[in-house]
Amino acid sequence: MRRPVCAGPKPSMAQAARRKSTQRPLHEAAWPDMFTNLQTAYAELTRAQFELQQQAAEIDETRDVFHRVIESMSEALFLLDRTGQVIRTNPAAGSLLACDAADLLGKPFAEVCGAANIPATPWQLLARAPSGTLPDLDFEVVTRTNRTVPVTLSCGLVRGKQGRILGVVAVARDMTERKRAEDEIKGLNDELQRRAAELTATNAELEAFSYSVSHDLRAPLRSIDGFGRALEEQFADKLDEEGLDYLRRVRSAANRMRHLIDDLLSLSRVSRGELQRQAVDLSAIVWTIAAELRETQPERDVSFAIADGLVCSGDPRLLRVALTNLLGNAWKFTAKEPTARIEFGAIDDQGQQTFFIRDDGAGFDMESAHNLFRPFYRMHGPAEFEGTGIGLATVQRIVHRHGGRVWAEGTVDQGATFYFTL
Repeated sequence: MRRPVCAGPKPSMAQAARRKSTQRPLHEAAWPDMFTNLQTAYAELTRAQFELQQQAAEIDETRDVFHRVIESMSEALFLLDRTGQVIRTNPAAGSLLACDAADLLGKPFAEVCGAANIPATPWQLLARAPSGTLPDLDFEVVTRTNRTVPVTLSCGLVRGKQGRILGVVAVARDMTERKRAEDEIKGLNDELQRRAAELTATNAELEAFSYSVSHDLRAPLRSIDGFGRALEEQFADKLDEEGLDYLRRVRSAANRMRHLIDDLLSLSRVSRGELQRQAVDLSAIVWTIAAELRETQPERDVSFAIADGLVCSGDPRLLRVALTNLLGNAWKFTAKEPTARIEFGAIDDQGQQTFFIRDDGAGFDMESAHNLFRPFYRMHGPAEFEGTGIGLATVQRIVHRHGGRVWAEGTVDQGATFYFTL
């Protein structure tokens, strides 16, 4: 026999009411979580919207920059669709074709350019190129004013993200100025070639002249001087003083002519041949020339002040000729001074090394300085100082061949200074 189950005391109505008041439906308990999730989703949506707005602003800014770049280009730009029609261009295109750029839209590119050698569908050619570009194409466009303009055209494919061909971008550069410059350069080259040929012929004539001077003119001069010396030695007793004076003048004139020929040949030689550049110790050369000058007139009282260690880059043979002429001038024009001083040195003139040779001799008038380096020009007569007037012209030619310049400063009876750069 089963025993009855005790159900316990039955709750009172008040307890049942309190228990019912503390229980809520399930959806009411989830509201706080749902509200939090909605807030999070709204925040994310707001952030995403802000980022989209920023991206849209950046896209607009990039588009504006792109448009400004196209508008400011000096080259004519054409954007073509797949049918070969112009869908965008820039003001430079209108300037190139002498029309309003808007009038070019919707027209085939070949028609716009008025050039039969431009394909109607250029991307068919570009699609075959691995890089999607073609080498620059030179052709001529016909403007709305029927003027022919040479241009260089650069083309490239415009592709979408999936590699699909959207169109072609073509940039045309006006080559009018370049063509004109090329024609001018060609004309100058032709002129240079003509002058080079003339110079070659002139040099050949100078070579022939130098040979003639060296061989054909020296022989008669040697004969004149030789027979004059023989007359003076063997028939001096049969000639009066006037006859002997005439004979001495003949011999002196022959010697001057011989020196003049030698100087002309020297001037001609320094203008020809290639420079053999190397490091040249100018100080050592000047010391050697000074010793040679002293040997010619050991009785003279001349002091030399020569700066040591002055080295340059040049042709040693030609530079020795130039220094020989400059020092020879200083030696000659101090001949009437009981004591003389000749100085060789260098100064820095705005970063460039400038050499000088200074003396305290006869000097010259600066009003005639522009004539100093002219061939055969002499500031002093032969009775005062001997010479042919070729030495300084030779110096100038040598200095110019080294890419330098030469000039002089002087005062009458107070000496002169010759400067030169290399």
